[in-house]
Amino acid sequence: MLEPLLVADWNSNDCCPICHYVLVKPLVTFNNMNVDYTAEIKFLGIRITGTLKWHSHVQLLAGKLCKVAFMIKSLKEVLSPNLIRNIYFTKFHSLLRFGYY
Repeated sequence: MLEPLLVADWNSNDCCPICHYVLVKPLVTFNNMNVDYTAEIKFLGIRITGTLKWHSHVQLLAGKLCKVAFMIKSLKEVLSPNLIRNIYFTKFHSLLRFGYY
């Protein structure tokens, strides 16, 4: 687990401490090999950051959903409502539900 370390740096003008937070990169070995630290990893389709924030995952998901929404909008005039509904559930809805089950 990443733990922030407090590093104090003194400002020469007013002698007040300025605090900086530095993330410690853990040293992980697997089968006698060092594993490099990455700030973000994709695991089972969900992006996980070192700080456990959802921003990058939501950005990726929003891009995919926009593409599918445009496809559905374009096909709405050509296909029947039943086929549009099937496309919605196979493409759009499955992307929304993926991370929850």
